[in-house]
Amino acid sequence: MPYRSVSSHKISQAFVEFQSVKSVGGLGDCRRYTWGMALLAVETIDFTFFRDANV
Repeated sequence: MPYRSVSSHKISQAFVEFQSVKSVGGLGDCRRYTWGMALLAVETIDFTFFRDANV
């Protein structure tokens, strides 16, 4: 999967959460279990109001 370029100068705050549950993905007869992660990134000017950053 190709990665898109992220303009980091627009992101004001970012938070990554490590999830303590594993998710499963499969291809054919093979299954793979991996840990999940969640990302929250926001854009703001004054840190009072914000909107989700498009990453």
